Amino acid sequence: MTTNNDILIKVEGLKKYFGNNEVLKGINAEIHKGDVMVVIGASGSGKSTFLRCLNLLEEPTDGKIIFDGIDINDRNVDINLHRRKMGMVFQQFNLFPHMTVLKNMILGPVKLLKKSKEEATKEAMELLERVGLADRANDYPSQLSGGQKQRVAIVRALCMNPEVMLFDEPTSALDPEMVGEVLEVMKRLAKDGMTMVVVTHEMGFAREVGTNVVFVDKGVIVEQAPPQEFFTNPKNDRLKEFLSKEDIVIQAWYPLGHGDAALLQEPVFAKLAEKYGKSNAQIILRWHIQAGNVVIPGSKNPEHIRANFDLFDFELTAEEMQEVQKLNKDKRYYTSTPELLKSYAEMVPSVDEQV
Repeated sequence: MTTNNDILIKVEGLKKYFGNNEVLKGINAEIHKGDVMVVIGASGSGKSTFLRCLNLLEEPTDGKIIFDGIDINDRNVDINLHRRKMGMVFQQFNLFPHMTVLKNMILGPVKLLKKSKEEATKEAMELLERVGLADRANDYPSQLSGGQKQRVAIVRALCMNPEVMLFDEPTSALDPEMVGEVLEVMKRLAKDGMTMVVVTHEMGFAREVGTNVVFVDKGVIVEQAPPQEFFTNPKNDRLKEFLSKEDIVIQAWYPLGHGDAALLQEPVFAKLAEKYGKSNAQIILRWHIQAGNVVIPGSKNPEHIRANFDLFDFELTAEEMQEVQKLNKDKRYYTSTPELLKSYAEMVPSVDEQV
């Protein structure tokens, strides 16, 4: 469901050949202002090629890409003027290694938008503050972690005041503990109303943030729908197969509430629970959701069910996500075995005995 009736990008009959290999086979799509279109698919499906065609980083073989009412695939159009309105974030950050973070960010606004160095610097520092990196403004990319580099890449694109942000698998090159901090920045962008097209394997992000999820297979959009419908009622057999291979996290309530005292007593969960006015178990569930895991929370009673839904009025910060990520999960978390599952089942009274 779109958030605005204004079409920002309209794709008509998009085709792309690499030699004799037809990678895109006549794709049609509409992206409305405020939409977060999430594009998923197997490796080699054409999803990244589709994204890169939107700003002509890959030159389409045929078709129209109408951006702000103008077909930017027309040879008479100056594509560079329109690219300024399209922020692009890549897998590998693409920061200039010989420039500081700040210089990376102000280069475009000063050179292309003709802003003064003072104005560009002020705006860049405000953006760095928003992503928790103001203190790294004078560092070089080599001094940053992968997650920090990607956050800089995102705010560098924002310095150009784009109308749409294009993300080409922005977390795929990151270590797992860095993924959450980048996704948090993207979620805040979506909340602020930024139009986004995101190619990703992060299904949790697609569920929580996407307004429309698109599945590309063999160069064709075979299914698209709002997240709730897309993930709970897929219609295409290929999509069903693709989704069946996802990793799913089952967070049982019983071990959280009773069986794993070490987990519940972990100081970081107690601290965050007090800060947000939640239970330790809710903090753990929220962490899973923000980390992009598919969560199936268990429950023993109606209070647990209600608590499972009381997870969406707060967000853990990037620093808090990292703090939890650093915990020794081999020590803290249950690993389900047939013996453990059998023992849990034996704890549950028979139906006749339940009130």
